[in-house]
Amino acid sequence: MKPDVNKIFAKLKAENPKTELESQNVELALIDDAKAAIKEAQKMMTIIEKDGSQYLDLHQKIQNNGDRLMSIFSLLQDQERKLEKAEKDLGISLPEVSKLDKVMNDILRMRKRYTF
Repeated sequence: MKPDVNKIFAKLKAENPKTELESQNVELALIDDAKAAIKEAQKMMTIIEKDGSQYLDLHQKIQNNGDRLMSIFSLLQDQERKLEKAEKDLGISLPEVSKLDKVMNDILRMRKRYTF
């Protein structure tokens, strides 16, 4: 014949009420820890939401300006080709070609860094 589990627990509680109080204190401490963690998580989520909105706004601005800069880059490429042809035809070196080259390389580095 198996003893009833509930009767065993009731007997243990009656014999040692201190154990029951300790387990209740542990449960209350766990609840307090959970509440504190929830509060901290909500605080961090609010901060991230605010910063995330600013990030998305700035990211969109970078994308828009990057698109405009890449249009200018295309124009610079055309001008560079024309100047290189003029250099070849005239047999002279134009300093603007090296300046264009530098600016175009800077644009490409910026594009890579900010991914636009």
